[in-house]
Amino acid sequence: MKKVWGVLLAAVFLFIGFRVQADTLDLGSIVVTPNREAQDAGKASSNVTVIGSYEIEHSNAGTVGDVLKGVPGVKVTNQGSAHSTLVDIGGYADAAVSNVLVLVNGRRTNSMDMSGPDWQQIPVESVERIEVIRGGASVLYGDKAVGGVVNIITKEGSGKNSAALFSEFGSYRSQKYGAEASGGKDRLSYYLYSDYVDTKGYRDNSQVLTKDQQGRLSYKLSDQVKFGFEGGLHREDYGTPFALTGSDLATMERTQTTHPFDYGDTADDYIKLSSELIPGDAEGQYGKFDIDYSHRDRHTYYWMASGSSYYAGKGLIKSDGLTVKHVWKGDLAGHALNTVTGVDHYNDRDHILATGMTGDNLSITKRTLGIYNHLELEVVDHLFLDGGIRREAAQYIFDQYDHPTYTTQHPRLNVYSGGLKYEYAKGSNVFVNAQKTFRFLATDEWYQTYPAPQFNRDLQQQKGVEYQAGVKHNVNDLMELSAMSFLTLNKNEILYDYNSYANTNYPHTRRKGVDLGARFDACKAAGISFLRSWDMMANYTYMDARFYKGGFGSKLMPGVPSHQLSLGTNVGFPGGLSWDLTARWTGSQYMNNDQLNQYPRIKPFTVVDTKLSYKMKINADVYFGVNNLFNEKYNNYTSVGSGPAPDYLPGMPYNYPAPERNYVVGMKYRF
Repeated sequence: MKKVWGVLLAAVFLFIGFRVQADTLDLGSIVVTPNREAQDAGKASSNVTVIGSYEIEHSNAGTVGDVLKGVPGVKVTNQGSAHSTLVDIGGYADAAVSNVLVLVNGRRTNSMDMSGPDWQQIPVESVERIEVIRGGASVLYGDKAVGGVVNIITKEGSGKNSAALFSEFGSYRSQKYGAEASGGKDRLSYYLYSDYVDTKGYRDNSQVLTKDQQGRLSYKLSDQVKFGFEGGLHREDYGTPFALTGSDLATMERTQTTHPFDYGDTADDYIKLSSELIPGDAEGQYGKFDIDYSHRDRHTYYWMASGSSYYAGKGLIKSDGLTVKHVWKGDLAGHALNTVTGVDHYNDRDHILATGMTGDNLSITKRTLGIYNHLELEVVDHLFLDGGIRREAAQYIFDQYDHPTYTTQHPRLNVYSGGLKYEYAKGSNVFVNAQKTFRFLATDEWYQTYPAPQFNRDLQQQKGVEYQAGVKHNVNDLMELSAMSFLTLNKNEILYDYNSYANTNYPHTRRKGVDLGARFDACKAAGISFLRSWDMMANYTYMDARFYKGGFGSKLMPGVPSHQLSLGTNVGFPGGLSWDLTARWTGSQYMNNDQLNQYPRIKPFTVVDTKLSYKMKINADVYFGVNNLFNEKYNNYTSVGSGPAPDYLPGMPYNYPAPERNYVVGMKYRF
């Protein structure tokens, strides 16, 4: 009955209208960078979603991953705590960490190994907007941009000096304290942020403690020269509660764990130096150069029990990145022409010290160099032709301390893209494109430590091609409708075989489907004057992800739901009160690791969240939120076992229960 009420309640608000992602539907006023160059959001294709500051502020999101849950084509899960958040675009399930590229102000956050980006390191309060590209973007972004790209844009300072203090308390003894300051004068601007977050977590040993400090400065030397600096310190301690089997749940509470002592900690620091140079006059007749350098140090430690044995290890990843980009906007024989040309160079070093069952000590180096060019030409009025090419080469060096082994690999690939876009009205366009995609192997796919240290020299790089067609239609700045269909064909997709405990290449995989979206400004459309705003949304995704021409036949890929639906509304009342309601329905799917589709599917589930916010006249905001309003009992993540006792019994479901109904209350004071 709770599920029925949740769906009915969401359907009522769908009938009424659809929520926008900013204060109004005029997205053309927002500047976005899906093609590594600035453009109006209204000109972006339907495979690009922009989440603005208004939606972020009025959501119940505790992390950036939570913000992404309503985006079409995106699935967000975790294994017991926010530390293990996994964002999947394009139906890659567990492998999404290596197939979805995550950027912060254009800076790569994916690691060279399979640990994936750390979503805890990006405090949601410091985010200005999020740009999501659904589908391949290998030509522009290179390695890992297969399923999609998430570019998180943090806040910048401007105007007179201001500051804010905030605090938040919630279920599971959660508490958050933070402060931010920003401002700008003449040519200098700054933004500073600091927070402390501590939660016991829904389950035993799912606690997370984080501390973050971030800063962003910019200085405009002249109209043609601008410099920037970003830096951050991140500290995190967390527990890992492990999964619960069916027999565990028969004798234990959902909140308990069989691994009460597994834990880990992380120290992650970064800096980024940037410069923007406009040669010639300030109008940019010779284009614009962007030169960025970034450095990151990531220290990790983990300890996990396995029966009478254990896994433990330390890691230090040092990453350096240098990107040089030239953007030119002009015309060719009277036709508008935009070009982006650049070089991306990354140098990553991983030092691993492991003990216990997987003991091995080694140093791994991965260097990549990518050269690319992308252009967009207006061949006739409002009809644009685009195309691009990229060549990327990598070098891997594996140096084992415990064994006299020194191994190198040197993969290199070329990829291409091409497409057409027709802008038939303001904020409206139709497009088609095709693109080759790729990703290089993660270091712990080529070299793995379990069940024994081994190097798999036979693994091939993953290649693919993706086709997209879509339309985005703006109805008088009142409603925006979008639809996109896609077909993705991958060759040598890299999968982990739980039966052999080894990474393998699957010969062919196929993904096809459609994303549908709608947004509506009800106040503007109906001329409602007694409300400040009434904004609503609906998104739907159909995904058919299958193995193809291999040992798994045409079975569906596990961990990928065939259907997802999200609905919501935000109402702004007079006097500063606003109310937000969202509902997300996830259809059935096979358990992770069930490549043969031989076990029952995970049942569909619906989650409804709501939040009340009030802007007070004393420059303070207060809010109260309820997550999982109808107390739905579901699992964030479920896999089926295939290994030996005691960890992964063959055929046994392993569940990570999601939190039940929980609450959050907070306040932010500005001065």
